[in-house]
Amino acid sequence: MSGSTGGSLPKSLIVAVMWLAVGLMPILFELTDLRLAFGNTGTPGQVNVTSCTDLGDERYDCRGDFIPDAPGGAKVSGIGLPPDSDEGDSFPARLSDDGDTAHPTGTLGILQALAVPALGFVILVPFPWGLAYMFAGRAPGVVSGWAMMLLAGAGGLVCLAGLIVA
Repeated sequence: MSGSTGGSLPKSLIVAVMWLAVGLMPILFELTDLRLAFGNTGTPGQVNVTSCTDLGDERYDCRGDFIPDAPGGAKVSGIGLPPDSDEGDSFPARLSDDGDTAHPTGTLGILQALAVPALGFVILVPFPWGLAYMFAGRAPGVVSGWAMMLLAGAGGLVCLAGLIVA
């Protein structure tokens, strides 16, 4: 039973599973962009944004040309780029292994790639405290509360920085 929440164990388990799912989704959905931004996968090179089409509702489909850093590498045209790209921009990027998309690298690319996973981190930070409250029926101590606030604040700052540079 969950002590002070007044709920039953099945309800608490459902809440815990949903909380975990909501926190992990932003992290898991951005793994490809994170791997590209950090240089763990893909082909390094330079991207030239050739077009950005307005899809309405402030959505854009940006396309460009990718020129690999490797000498003699073939230029790849029509690759998908982040929607915040501007026509005529040129920036260092990594081409995904499937050759369809490219993601910026360097500090700006890393911050952009970390924005959404940082939000997932912020959601997951209080998860242990929530479990303690739901299943033990008590709130954790003051020191752990401060630790939670500091960790969530740091994750929030990374998320905000990624959104600002995007």
